[in-house]
Amino acid sequence: MSEKMKVLIAYDGSSCADAALDDLQRAGLPQVAEALIMSVADVFLPPPSSPAPAFPAQVPAAVQRAWAQATHAVEEARALAQQAHTRLLMSFPTWDVRAEACADSPAWAIIKKADPWQPDVIVVGELRDHEAMATALKAAAKPHENKPHEDKPREIKSHQNKARESKE
Repeated sequence: MSEKMKVLIAYDGSSCADAALDDLQRAGLPQVAEALIMSVADVFLPPPSSPAPAFPAQVPAAVQRAWAQATHAVEEARALAQQAHTRLLMSFPTWDVRAEACADSPAWAIIKKADPWQPDVIVVGELRDHEAMATALKAAAKPHENKPHEDKPREIKSHQNKARESKE
């Protein structure tokens, strides 16, 4: 039995990301696939993982505000990922779809997730960090040393220009 196709979707709630989700319906993808939707909060300080108070009394108020803003940004990213999850399941009800959110540089978070997960397709709605995306394209194109004969072709798709054209 063949392995399910893996689709990694970078989703930020933008019109470009929505266009990318819409285009998946016309992409000729299989009825059975595994999809991971990643929404990334572009923040420096990741929120703490424990529900206990993370700050002793001597932590400056500005640092506490930064942590609170980072936590809020990750929660917003989580809500976006969940919205895309629901939307994707409406289009592909037989897919195994997961949604994740994290705090990181968006392009690097996608690259870090793609490296161990090895998706067949990477869907990106808008390219903002061109240097990181160039690195991702190079990484997607090179063969993996540990599985030279089992490489899966990967595609990075952008809808940035399409969204701009539709606004004009």
